[in-house]
Amino acid sequence: MYATPKAQADARRSGVAPLIGIRILKDLTPNPAGGWFAKVFVPDLNLNLSGTASLVDPDTLKVQGCLVIGVLCKSQVWTRVKDAG
Repeated sequence: MYATPKAQADARRSGVAPLIGIRILKDLTPNPAGGWFAKVFVPDLNLNLSGTASLVDPDTLKVQGCLVIGVLCKSQVWTRVKDAG
């Protein structure tokens, strides 16, 4: 698991520390259009939002959380960390 120093600082400012080990996605259910519906924890807002997760490719996941369904959304693209060994 990797979190950038900026992400860790943003989370600390919102009262979430440590960031590493926090469950970001929960209650995933299949989306008929592909991907999953989920509850998404946004550490820099310290909020659980309704959202989605979808595979872009085998190593990339796009996660989106919205304050209101489909409105005021924030998304991130996560890339699998490669094993150095």
